[in-house]
Amino acid sequence: MLLPLFEYISEPEKIDFDDDILLVIKSLIRKKKGVTPTIWRMLPCFQLILNKNKHCFGHLMEVLNIMMMEGRETLAENQEGLQLILGLAHTAMFSQENGSAKTMSTKVSNNAEGTVLLQLIL
Repeated sequence: MLLPLFEYISEPEKIDFDDDILLVIKSLIRKKKGVTPTIWRMLPCFQLILNKNKHCFGHLMEVLNIMMMEGRETLAENQEGLQLILGLAHTAMFSQENGSAKTMSTKVSNNAEGTVLLQLIL
């Protein structure tokens, strides 16, 4: 029933409500106490969301955290999913943006989010 909504996440640069979709995903995982196969299939789209948000996780960090907590058994057996999440952490940790002092502090914050995600994985 929600699959059409989730399909929007495959092209987040075309929508302004990707954060709302992430909140729906988080609520569904919390309510079901598990991660459905449909939600696991959205994992590759998370890199696109991270890129759209200039390597700032925002609600994506909450979704990844709950996915790793509630779906840890599946993730332990899913090397591709684990590599995707590690890729997100790597992207954030090593992102570099040129600009003002304000963007530099944002960059450092994004880098820190990547390290937090790496800690959650370990």
